[in-house]
Amino acid sequence: KAAGGIRTFEQAQAMLDAVAQMAQGREDIRTLWLRQMVRQDGVQSLIIVVDHTGDQAQVFQAIAGAASAHCGQLPVDMIPYGTGFAAAATEDAQPFYSKG
Repeated sequence: KAAGGIRTFEQAQAMLDAVAQMAQGREDIRTLWLRQMVRQDGVQSLIIVVDHTGDQAQVFQAIAGAASAHCGQLPVDMIPYGTGFAAAATEDAQPFYSKG
């Protein structure tokens, strides 16, 4: 019942494919996980957990650019791997992208 944005698996998969394709061309992105959550304000959002090297702002900007054509109205947040929250978010999750 999302108000616009990603409503189907196909839409989510298209976004993940676009982000993974972009990540393949970058040396600084190692692993990416996608998690869905409901924020404190009740809004559903997607979180991409990013294991990367290099400049975080540049990496996050590249991911946002690749995702933006597919994510519609549903917010996509990014958090760096290596925080307690990211560790909990990825504990039982399979990454959608992992560098070779």
